[in-house]
Amino acid sequence: GDIAISSSKGKGTTVTVSFRCQVAEHVKPEELTKKTMPQETTMSFGGVHVLLVDEDPVSSEIVDKILTTQGIVVDRALNGIEAVQKIEASEEDYYNIVFMDIAMRKMDGFEATTAIRNLQREDVKTLPIIAVSKSVMPEDRVHALMADMDDYFQKSMDYSQYIHMLEKYL
Repeated sequence: GDIAISSSKGKGTTVTVSFRCQVAEHVKPEELTKKTMPQETTMSFGGVHVLLVDEDPVSSEIVDKILTTQGIVVDRALNGIEAVQKIEASEEDYYNIVFMDIAMRKMDGFEATTAIRNLQREDVKTLPIIAVSKSVMPEDRVHALMADMDDYFQKSMDYSQYIHMLEKYL
């Protein structure tokens, strides 16, 4: 690809980035193929409770379907506020792991994680909270870990990352 920069004093700067790439087609949950499904796992996740926090309903539905096929009980929250409320209303140790989108309009994932960790209960201190982001910026991983999240991965069509995190933290 190419990067072009033109600048005029007092007028501003224009940065143009050109590259070739394939445009991803919108995938509906019912159109999932084996190519997008995670590889088989040797672990059993029956009875595991996951809180999936994502304001994108299509992405959330796809991940929900994948996790429920593994026997996982999935609760969904559309933003950080709902996530905090769901955890606060749940019994201690109900959730085994949280997949937390970082970029949300109503309380982002960083703020939600801080609010969850500050709840007056013991289970939230060790509850695995995994940052999930569309961003490719390396500083997002650092920011997630500094926000007391346990791990980070980038959203993609490779849904096996969710299973990998379950295997790693459960």
